[in-house]
Amino acid sequence: MLSIVMERVPGRSKYVVLKYLRIGLIDFEHIEDTDMRVIAKWSLRVWRIREQISEFEQVRLRSRR
Repeated sequence: MLSIVMERVPGRSKYVVLKYLRIGLIDFEHIEDTDMRVIAKWSLRVWRIREQISEFEQVRLRSRR
């Protein structure tokens, strides 16, 4: 889904917007373009899931010790 919408937004601006979103310079609500909002929504979900996986792996490694 994410890759399909990424193709619809031309250029490198989408990566700048995602970078600013990730570091907190902008919020999701600041994004007006519909396609970019979809990209941001899915990217936020991916980042959150990756973070959860990392936390689970850390807990698993600590429990093995």
